[in-house]
Amino acid sequence: MARGVELALLLFLLPGVLAAVLILAGYPIYVIANKLETGPSWFAFVPVLSVCLLAGLASDSRNALAGRGFLLQLVLTIPYLNLFALACVWANISVNTGRSAFWGFATIVPGLNFVLYWVIAWRALPRREPAGEALPANP
Repeated sequence: MARGVELALLLFLLPGVLAAVLILAGYPIYVIANKLETGPSWFAFVPVLSVCLLAGLASDSRNALAGRGFLLQLVLTIPYLNLFALACVWANISVNTGRSAFWGFATIVPGLNFVLYWVIAWRALPRREPAGEALPANP
């Protein structure tokens, strides 16, 4: 009888816990993708596609990861190396959202990383001027 209860808990509780973790980790990525207007933001909730979205969020024409999305996705699949690559990705994302790169590199700390994803996501973006408009000159 106890074996049946353990199996029921495993079959019904584990998927719920995994779904909760996926939502809690994916929602900050979803918010950042909407703020930066990068890619389909719903990719944040699909495990493999979220890596593609992270690579897109980290790539910006102003940083070293620009145009290296596929290489970055490949590096994120290598065990142990992916931890450092993910910290670099989050450092670029935090810079793109107006925070210091320190916030992204601090995501390498286990447990603290989920909190920092939310901190980076809720940062207001700096106001950017449209590319085609020049600032008015002071008379």
